[in-house]
Amino acid sequence: VIRVCSECGAETTVEEWQFCEECGAFVPENHQSVSSNLEPLRASDPSVIGEYTLEGRLGSGGFGVVYAATTTNGSRVALKVLRSELSDDQRLRRRLAREAEALRRVDGDRTVKIIDVVTDGDQAYLVMERLYGSTLENLVKDQGPLQTASLWLAGEGLIEALHDIYNAGIIHRDLKPSNVIYGPDGIKVLDFGISVIAEQTSLTQTGAFVGTAAWISPEQIRDDGVTEATDVFNFGLVMAFAATGRHPFGGGRNDALMYRISSEAPDLA
Repeated sequence: VIRVCSECGAETTVEEWQFCEECGAFVPENHQSVSSNLEPLRASDPSVIGEYTLEGRLGSGGFGVVYAATTTNGSRVALKVLRSELSDDQRLRRRLAREAEALRRVDGDRTVKIIDVVTDGDQAYLVMERLYGSTLENLVKDQGPLQTASLWLAGEGLIEALHDIYNAGIIHRDLKPSNVIYGPDGIKVLDFGISVIAEQTSLTQTGAFVGTAAWISPEQIRDDGVTEATDVFNFGLVMAFAATGRHPFGGGRNDALMYRISSEAPDLA
């Protein structure tokens, strides 16, 4: 089987080849979707939502499930659906609508594209493009730290994504390896669920903790509010992880990790 890099045209017959040896671009074996092992639908999952037929689970979190789905015309999409037990929570519906607004504001090729949002029906969900490749988290865990060429491509893609996000007046607030896709089209940033629009100051004032403990900035830990610098700090965390295969502030309990992030220098050796 000859595999061809879509970026530079280099060829190889090595089946496990994942990164182009010439330019470092990611070359998936079969253009697998984000979760190469699509989880089957569970008994509690619907088979159809609106006009979308569900194929399986791409992932799940505390508030929702992301499904692989197809439209009536055969187009492949991803549906981010609020969990049924939370579907009546108006706060979460507003959060979903805010995520849709943030995605619509961003104009660029390095963020996931939104197709539709439904927040006024029995089920609330986002319809997004289906991405192909692997999360940066899984890629590094499965294959080890990125090599130089791939690391440069990842860094350039993330910088481009953040540039587009800031031009749209958005602060992501949750940039981490599991929210970065490395695929045949390069880097894509997803999950704007806790992003904020900078001009909406009520959303950037101090208050309840949001974010992921291991991937959070010192100002978030201190409850000092967030700015674009928050995402820049997280960019550094993500790139350090991609380059070394480990978190620059170590592991362990969340409280200990957050203390090191807010009080100590990172280990970049």
